[in-house]
Amino acid sequence: MPQSEMQRFEMLENEPRLCLQVTAVAKTYRVFDSPAQRLKDLLGLAGEHLHVNALKPVSFTINRGETVAIVGANGSGKSTLLQLICGTLTPSQGEVQRHGRITALLELGAGFNPEFSGLDNVFLNASINGLSREQTQAKLEQILNFADIGDYIHQPVATYSSGMYVRLAFAVAIHLEPELLIIDEALAVGDEAFQRKCFSRLRELQSQGVSILFVSHSAESVVSLCDRALLLDKGELLADGEPRQVVALYQKLLYARPEQRASLRDEIIHGQNNPQPADSNQPSVTLSSSTQVYPPHPFDFIPGMVSEGTDFHDNGAHISQVLLLDEQEQQVNMLHKGRVYCYRYRVTFSQAASNVFFGTLIKRIDGVNIGGACTTPPEQPQGIEVHAGEQVEVNFMLPLMLNAGTYFINAGVHGELPDYNGFLARKLDAFMFKVVSSPADMATGNVDLGMTSSVNRLEFAPGANNE
Repeated sequence: MPQSEMQRFEMLENEPRLCLQVTAVAKTYRVFDSPAQRLKDLLGLAGEHLHVNALKPVSFTINRGETVAIVGANGSGKSTLLQLICGTLTPSQGEVQRHGRITALLELGAGFNPEFSGLDNVFLNASINGLSREQTQAKLEQILNFADIGDYIHQPVATYSSGMYVRLAFAVAIHLEPELLIIDEALAVGDEAFQRKCFSRLRELQSQGVSILFVSHSAESVVSLCDRALLLDKGELLADGEPRQVVALYQKLLYARPEQRASLRDEIIHGQNNPQPADSNQPSVTLSSSTQVYPPHPFDFIPGMVSEGTDFHDNGAHISQVLLLDEQEQQVNMLHKGRVYCYRYRVTFSQAASNVFFGTLIKRIDGVNIGGACTTPPEQPQGIEVHAGEQVEVNFMLPLMLNAGTYFINAGVHGELPDYNGFLARKLDAFMFKVVSSPADMATGNVDLGMTSSVNRLEFAPGANNE
């Protein structure tokens, strides 16, 4: 091997694979009962105070080129963790090891001087991140083109709208050649066109090997963009794993009733909520209150293709026996576009409920919503009344217009109890199915919109001007 190639190989081998290592990092604040107690503490007189744990000891790593999401409810410690990683807060304990340049897009107002113009802030922010004025000048045109805020670049940042601020802040952050880019919910402020532009740029950075730490409440963004997801709750790291499963646990925790959350947290921490595949050894399904048997289709049903679904806590109802049936009422999970299928599930009620309605939602494999239906308009529920012990069979007829791909379908029941109004039961990724491709299919995207096309050949005279 030539010497230069050997040296390059050794450099790549010796380059640290870790981009970020967070080891038992925690943040505790002292909260005083009154200003007098705070003053006593400042004077060394031991003012009375409480210790509030904004973040309990958290440990995780991010490798180079990895995109990791942090999900959790408001107040779970997400922003505190990001500020500790960026160095704008000092940890009460633990250590953050950073490898390479970090650029961050945190809450609005962070990192920019409101009295300076946008242009001055570009140079200031770049300087803080280690770029010389000459290096920043070389990137300035790209930054301004991406931000696209026109002459406002010469105005004080204090005069900017939140959308203009995000445009400029994101443009600066992505052009400073980061090894790790940190984004804290800021993209939610921008308009849809700008968000699309940002996500396109993030995918470009991913292809270049840039690591991304991404905080978002958008399940679709987390599943489609990230390699891993971390679930924070009350300052504690509950789960670290595959994005779709972690998002499902987050939603399950988010929609749980207050009295259920403590036990659910324990289940997640101890791994008792890991989704379990359905039993695929059963050749057919029989509904308990009926003699009807649903045999599997001989060609369009694959027993081993099961979804790792996630059940929400039951709030007076339970969903079971989730099926996709063809017109002959055979079980299927390999579907063909243009045919009509029945999506069926059973709900057993342990409590009486009113205004009960049912729903379903189909998602792509990356978590993007495709579409669904409810049995009654959610904004004006006039659902049915049910009694304790009653069972209901829910059917959704599905004229399949999806193009080839893998999809997941949810099941849910919503209603009112004497002390609760919300989901009585919910099953995420209740069923997985594939749509079989057809060589004659000319539709693009995920949904066949039924578009037709024609091409008309215009008159053409060789040698003539045919414009």
